[in-house]
Amino acid sequence: MNDANLRRLQQLIAKYEIGEEYHLTIDDLEHSLSTSRRNTSIILKCLSEYRWICWIPSKGRGKLSQFRILVSFPEALEQVLALQLEQGGFNVIPRLLESYGDAAIKALTLATEKHSLFNQQHDHLLITQYPWVDNLEPAKTYRTAEHHILRSLYNTLLVQDHDGNPQASLAHHWKMEGPFLHFWLRPNVLFHDGETLTAKDVAQCLLQLKNIEGPVQSLFDQVSDVQVVGDKQLTIELTYANPMFLHALTSPHASIYRRKRTYFSSGRSAYIGTGPFSLDDWSEERLVLKRHRGYFAQNALLEQITLTDIEGLNDHTLSFNQSGVAEETTINALSYLAVNRREKSGITPEELDRLVSFIKSSSKEFDADMVADDLSFSLSELASSNPIPNLTGTVVLTRPRMTIPLLQEMADWLQQTIVKTGVAIEVVELPNISDPSSMSESADLLFIEEVIEQPADYGLYDWLLASSGLRFIFNSSEMKAHCERVRAAVSGENLMSDLKEIEGSLYQQKLLCPLFHGKEKVFNSVEVHGVEVNQTGYSDFYKLWITSSEK
Repeated sequence: MNDANLRRLQQLIAKYEIGEEYHLTIDDLEHSLSTSRRNTSIILKCLSEYRWICWIPSKGRGKLSQFRILVSFPEALEQVLALQLEQGGFNVIPRLLESYGDAAIKALTLATEKHSLFNQQHDHLLITQYPWVDNLEPAKTYRTAEHHILRSLYNTLLVQDHDGNPQASLAHHWKMEGPFLHFWLRPNVLFHDGETLTAKDVAQCLLQLKNIEGPVQSLFDQVSDVQVVGDKQLTIELTYANPMFLHALTSPHASIYRRKRTYFSSGRSAYIGTGPFSLDDWSEERLVLKRHRGYFAQNALLEQITLTDIEGLNDHTLSFNQSGVAEETTINALSYLAVNRREKSGITPEELDRLVSFIKSSSKEFDADMVADDLSFSLSELASSNPIPNLTGTVVLTRPRMTIPLLQEMADWLQQTIVKTGVAIEVVELPNISDPSSMSESADLLFIEEVIEQPADYGLYDWLLASSGLRFIFNSSEMKAHCERVRAAVSGENLMSDLKEIEGSLYQQKLLCPLFHGKEKVFNSVEVHGVEVNQTGYSDFYKLWITSSEK
């Protein structure tokens, strides 16, 4: 069923009454459809299979065909929309709404009600306006939306409790002895394809993090070796003793998977995991999670979750960061500028410094309650705005595609603030959020928001090693020297104060400019429960559940 078939039905309805039986020649129908005889036969056969018409072809010379239209156009339109909802054809729906206007809106309302009833009866959930998902490689993605999915598909050796303390997950027991971390795995943990997790699987994944060039390579290159001691036991050897590393093993980057992929008709693929959901489908239109019934921990409460960026389907749905009324949670995420003093810039270093200082001083004009001065997220001590400076030159600003309205508002404010100074601005979309260095030779400023992991000391450590801003402004030798300074701080006696000193120096040198504290908006219908957004902005899909709506 598609738009072309709907148009053909419209042509027939314009000529013949619904429900009336006609005796016609193929020439009559050919004329009504304004196409060739061959195409007419194909169209009639297709519409018959949909049960939109009854067509009994003539048998013998001079005989007439029997023809009857069985459905109205709104009924056919509802069927098409219902099928698109069922099959996840979410890119088709907006085109139908645009083509058929009010008729399509009414049909979509009916189709949505039926689809929602099916979802309720079968524990299915549709999550709308979810940011696009392009990359599900744990070692390569740095986007929060993709980390949500990783946490549903995969498990890590350890997890964090609400206070950020490491707790058992795939590993039921662990022990630290200087640079050696010993882990004992749970028995009978099953991958989504039924295979059993082994220490060899874990070792391969952790060594991948060390060897794959990606956003967290600097965090995991301290892994000297991973030794498989037994089928359910392994030892991680670090280049130096580092108590922070346990927290790194709780992040989505440290997800454990089989070195075997599931492939989809869209051409996309993903590694097979052990998480509460398996990946059932993944295309540009949708991503479908199915409950993993052999899960070793708390089972998901929903059988299926479908994620899409479509708008307007609010029955039994949950939406992330859409405009309008929603439940809003302040999260530990920082929006900031990274300042790149490149050789071929259209603005002098002095003018760029003055511009960044003015942007920082003006940040309270956007939202005084959201202003952040550092990763402690304490109350800002920022005074009133500086006078608008008279600056010259051209600045190139790069930023990721903004899928969250609040971040788009921040970006708009930032551009308006820059223009006030007389500086011309060129905005270039960051092509790969996980590789900000791709814009280092062509952009002066990077605007980005990043989640700060918990607990606070690990969050600062992680950010100083893996933040996009530092990978944008530092070349490889500068990044290496910076990471050595961070590692020296971790080995010292005053870990937190030394890390904060490194953080402060980045601000003082105007290499980084913190702007705003993060917020997560979640809009859900009254039947969706279990939505819990933690400080890092993550929501565990396996906790979601649906109740019957009260009429």
